[in-house]
Amino acid sequence: MNASWPLATLEVSAERLRLRVFLLGTYDFAPGEVIALARYKLLPFFASGIRIVHAKADYPAKIVLWAPSDSDALIDRIREGGFAGAAPAKAMQ
Repeated sequence: MNASWPLATLEVSAERLRLRVFLLGTYDFAPGEVIALARYKLLPFFASGIRIVHAKADYPAKIVLWAPSDSDALIDRIREGGFAGAAPAKAMQ
């Protein structure tokens, strides 16, 4: 599943990462359900985003939020918001 602003919004707190995608729904993640927030690039210098690597079997396996700016900066801002994934890599679906 791919999403980008303005059709997607991201809310961040220490307890939850919430991705709302127009017409596709809302995806909530607790820290124990997120393995990593990873940089994701389609083509160098063309498109940048973050992939939410998660352990929720009922969500799409691949969730990418395309960022209008640098994906590293977005990941930094999520961490500044207090959210940190805590799921072990072996929990990946």
